[in-house]
Amino acid sequence: MTSVLRFLACLACAAACGASSAGQLENCGLGPGGGYPVAVLAQQAGAGDQIIYLRHGGKTEALFGNADSEDSRASQLKTGCVGRGEKLLVLAGEFYSSGYPKGVIMRYRGGRVQRLDFAERAYPHMAYASAAGLRLYIASGWPEAAKKWTVYRYDTATGQSMDEEYACCLPRPKKGETRYRLD
Repeated sequence: MTSVLRFLACLACAAACGASSAGQLENCGLGPGGGYPVAVLAQQAGAGDQIIYLRHGGKTEALFGNADSEDSRASQLKTGCVGRGEKLLVLAGEFYSSGYPKGVIMRYRGGRVQRLDFAERAYPHMAYASAAGLRLYIASGWPEAAKKWTVYRYDTATGQSMDEEYACCLPRPKKGETRYRLD
């Protein structure tokens, strides 16, 4: 019964996204040659609000938590499929579960999805991708020069780091690393 309800909810979401005048649908082919498709779906939830879903790997799921919670309900959503060779999917917006911008950055490498979740006072500025993983730089708002950027990390071997990191400046890309400007 649960799978039938989930299927009907996905159909309703897809129908709402196709009819949405806001145009909050993004398709991004991640991985080598764009061979791993990811779709961002938005179901209208109220005046200017939407429930955000991701469809990839044969599944459609709410972006954060489940569709019944406020976690995936957003306004002012920004989406983008960035990059030339390897593409990254970036989503950021004002979600009801937090009082500041929240989002995800995704890539497909080595046969699996790498997803880096973030929540900060500002939108992300720069991402760096390499075989070792992802780094995301967001202006921190700290007055100290040593803490100008908040850094989020995703390590290919261990996943997302929960350690809080800061940097004084944006690094130059290293050999084998690609820099993506996000704003």
